[in-house]
Amino acid sequence: MRSAVREAEDVLRLVRALKRPPGVHRREDAPVEYVVARCPEVSRHLAALIEPVATRPELLQTPQALIAAEGNRARAAAELMVHRSTIDYRLRRMGELTGHSPTRVSGLHILGTALLALALIQTLPAGPAAVVFTSSRPRSGK
Repeated sequence: MRSAVREAEDVLRLVRALKRPPGVHRREDAPVEYVVARCPEVSRHLAALIEPVATRPELLQTPQALIAAEGNRARAAAELMVHRSTIDYRLRRMGELTGHSPTRVSGLHILGTALLALALIQTLPAGPAAVVFTSSRPRSGK
């Protein structure tokens, strides 16, 4: 029972950090992110990777916008209301400061996971975030 409660708490933290809408969420929906949520030591290590840019919100939001835009820099620029060359500059600068270039798939993956880790570490506001259902099978009504 304790492990089920911990799993539900971890999934809820993850849902909040990912800013997912209320609803049913399972650990299987985001397995890599779930591992990060479940392992505080991994979260701290990943969050430390972006420490050099932690006080630069414009740099932090740029890879997030790029991920949300499925790698399309023009869409990311439109979402952030900046010129595409600004996106390129910010991505280059983030790579210089962190050692992980978000212009490469591997770098963007690492930085995206590090941003999630930072969100998990930060205090998350309480409130109705989600209905949590963590089993991979639907439960019968008992």
